[in-house]
Amino acid sequence: MNNQELPQIQVELRDKAQNLAKNYDETSNEFKKYNAISKILNESHCFSYIPMERAYAMLRDLGVEEDKFGEVYGQLV
Repeated sequence: MNNQELPQIQVELRDKAQNLAKNYDETSNEFKKYNAISKILNESHCFSYIPMERAYAMLRDLGVEEDKFGEVYGQLV
């Protein structure tokens, strides 16, 4: 996916997930989690079909502060 087609915040979160994945062995659950998140975030409009609870869990995994969830989610939808 071309970065120009994704909202800037989505590109930043995808890149963060990719960087976090690099901290783990490829067979670890953490690597798999962050790799899956980065693949989801590489899709245009991905937050349009992800349940809000799952989206918030992804944001939490990426270190977004909970009081910012609504703001960030709003930028992604």
